[in-house]
Amino acid sequence: MHIAYSRYKPEEGRYCKRIMISHRQYKELIKYVLYSFSMKNGAFQHIKHEGYTDEDTFYEGLGTYSLFKTCNVWTGTGLKQIGCRIGIWTPFEDGIMDHL
Repeated sequence: MHIAYSRYKPEEGRYCKRIMISHRQYKELIKYVLYSFSMKNGAFQHIKHEGYTDEDTFYEGLGTYSLFKTCNVWTGTGLKQIGCRIGIWTPFEDGIMDHL
C-alpha cells in the first residue's frame, strides 16, 4: 500500500472531488481500507523502503497489483461497496472521477 501524507487540505479539482456520505458509509469505507492492509500482531507492516518523496511510504497490503487490479480498481471497489455511483470497471481514474 502506497501512502502519501498531505499537510494541506485538498482543493477540489479535476483529480479531487468532495463526496457526501453517511456515517454508516464512512465506517464501511474505513473498514474496507483497514482490511486492505496486512497486519501482524495487530500492527500495520511498514516496508522499510524509501518512498518517492519525504511525504510518502509503503505498507504491506493484501492482494496483488496488476493490469486488472490497479489502485483505481481498489478505490472503485471501496466506493461501490458504500453505494457510490462510479464506472463499471475502473482501471483508470476517469472511471471514478467522471462519475463523482
